[in-house]
Amino acid sequence: MAAPADATNIEIVAEVQSEGGRVVDEPAEEVDLTEAGGQHGADQSASQGKEAQESSMDEEVALIEAQAAVWKRQNRTSEVWGCFRSLGKKKENDIEVEGLACIFCCKDIKTLNDVLGKQRSPRGIIMYKSTSGTGSIRKHAISSHGDIFKRMKSLETERENKKRKNIMPQKSALATTVTQFFHKKRKYKANSKQQQIFIQDLLLFIVKELQPLSIVEGPFFRQMLLRCDPNFVFPSRRRVRDVLLKELRQKVDREHVAPILKVAGSISLTFDLWMSRKTEDLFAMIAHWIGDDWAVYHRCLGLVKANHTDGSSLSNELHALLVKYNIANRVLGSTKDQGSNMQSCIKALDDIQQKSGSVHIVDSLPSLLNRFDGTCYAHLISTALSKVFTKQQQRESQIDHGFSTIKFFELKTQLQSQITYTKKSSKGRQLWNNAQEKCNESPITLITPVKTRMGSTLAMFEQCLRKRKSLHVLYTDLVEAKYQDRRLSRNQWMVVNAVCDVLKPVCIVIVKQQTRASEYWLLSDAVATMTELFINLRNEPPPLQELEEFDDEIFKEEIRELRKRVTKVVRDTIFPSVSPLISFSAGKGHTMLSLMLDPKYKSMRIVSKLINDKGRVL
Repeated sequence: MAAPADATNIEIVAEVQSEGGRVVDEPAEEVDLTEAGGQHGADQSASQGKEAQESSMDEEVALIEAQAAVWKRQNRTSEVWGCFRSLGKKKENDIEVEGLACIFCCKDIKTLNDVLGKQRSPRGIIMYKSTSGTGSIRKHAISSHGDIFKRMKSLETERENKKRKNIMPQKSALATTVTQFFHKKRKYKANSKQQQIFIQDLLLFIVKELQPLSIVEGPFFRQMLLRCDPNFVFPSRRRVRDVLLKELRQKVDREHVAPILKVAGSISLTFDLWMSRKTEDLFAMIAHWIGDDWAVYHRCLGLVKANHTDGSSLSNELHALLVKYNIANRVLGSTKDQGSNMQSCIKALDDIQQKSGSVHIVDSLPSLLNRFDGTCYAHLISTALSKVFTKQQQRESQIDHGFSTIKFFELKTQLQSQITYTKKSSKGRQLWNNAQEKCNESPITLITPVKTRMGSTLAMFEQCLRKRKSLHVLYTDLVEAKYQDRRLSRNQWMVVNAVCDVLKPVCIVIVKQQTRASEYWLLSDAVATMTELFINLRNEPPPLQELEEFDDEIFKEEIRELRKRVTKVVRDTIFPSVSPLISFSAGKGHTMLSLMLDPKYKSMRIVSKLINDKGRVL
């Protein structure tokens, strides 16, 4: 049938349908192509407008990401920094202020002078102080350009999903036959023996190997284990954190800690407090003892979150653990650091035990023994080094006081500036490698000392002494005046050598013990070693052969005096902890010293027969 000629309103009169083998003619609905065409054009226009808007927004996102990369080099990692550029800095009341301009709102403002002097700052201008946070910066970025940041987040999510999709392992093909379907193995049930063994091994792997909890969701980690047994069921990391690790802790405590503590004799404790990366204060206590088989045992009694770090609160945590394992009357000694809260913790613990009626194991011999509360000797050595190296202790020890040619505390700053140049500057790294090559030395990266680890400062001095020739070649080739000021003279190198000669034997004492695999340092060994170190420090230090090559008698005498003062600082620091042990050993004898220090001497009644009422050995 012919169609009407009107192009704008076409009526389809007949539609051929096959129904039961016959052809039926039915009139079709009228379609207004003008309206349909207009709607299609509107949708297409809206789609194009949206694409253009997203394209424009993507360009703005790229600007923010590029600007954020510039700020990231200055350790300003928040994404809102990408919305601003720097106009320069000025000082207000001795505080440095930096002018920031929004890259979208303030395109015409180039420098800080364009803003200063105006009664009201233009929109998008922020005066930033290093002492304040990013609140005002974030407020402008989100309120004025929040849609751009939303787009940036969506693009990051798309890239992350695409990356994750590319690295996910391919799933195995589904069973396609009836035989394959019925022979397909089922996943282990939660209460099955195989699944429980797998969960326990997985938890021990995470705990003992210090793995992150997110490893249980790693695709390649799962793929590796599923190749061994495809029926394993992996837990989520939330279940590992909230349920499984707690159950494992209870099981270990029930099967491996509590039973063995029941048969332990006298016990020595070590405990410490530190802050985690999440800025949470953690308190840990470990029990040590020697069993009937003469083997040394160690058990961690608790790793708890300390809500308060004062001595009284810590003593409550400590006493709760002692009561939990019923060992309050078997503690023979304890070791801790030099913190004032640790000292007050011990005093508060004594008060609590007296009120609760906990009787000490050696109360039957009050004139002979008390609980030994010692200081960690590694902390003690670190404190001694701190008093030598830090400027805060300079006024107390006065190591440089009265010297005319020696300025010891300036050497550390000069050496650190030399090391910084060889690590932070690309030109400095290249020149440093060239200098080592000229001296036929193996290339190394110099150590940067850690502020809280004074042993690293001594290690820096030692390393610089070994690389003295290369450092001299490096700073001889640099002719700029600022580099020449960093170069050490022969006298200054002699000062470094003299200090290292005194302090190196002190650090070796600790380093030797740290190399004994995972063994603990027995208190008897520690006392013997520290006592020997103290006695050696009382002797006159041996002369330096290199010092005899100098002609300046004043300088030579000051070097000798410097070594004596450094030795005295170390000796005076460790003396309070060593002197009670020396006097005890002299007054009671080595048998009683061993009885106090080593828990393996448990035959208290046998020893008491050898002692009269005044505590003297018969």
